[in-house]
Amino acid sequence: NIQLRRHQHLYMAKSATAGWGLFVNKAVEKDEFIQEYTGERMSQDEADRRGKIYDKRNSSYIFNLNDQWVLDAMRKGNKTRFANHHRQLQNCIARILLVKGDHKIGIFAKR
Repeated sequence: NIQLRRHQHLYMAKSATAGWGLFVNKAVEKDEFIQEYTGERMSQDEADRRGKIYDKRNSSYIFNLNDQWVLDAMRKGNKTRFANHHRQLQNCIARILLVKGDHKIGIFAKR
């Protein structure tokens, strides 16, 4: 549960998809909460500025919360920034949730 900060135990390892990946060490049910995606909250304008820099490095951990706010996990994020997003092999999904008046990003099992 994202509000109670209960999440799966995660570990990072080399991924067959791309670079480092994020993995759970036990089977999870479809729609089960894995962990919150965290990062530095910033305006869309600041995210656009940083995004240009990140694009040159071919590395970005920017995630839109809504029309005004964005999370940047590059410096202040947790392990969830290493969850690979491969369209054909996708096994988790991000959901933007409203928790106590704040937008949060929850990562959930897709299958």
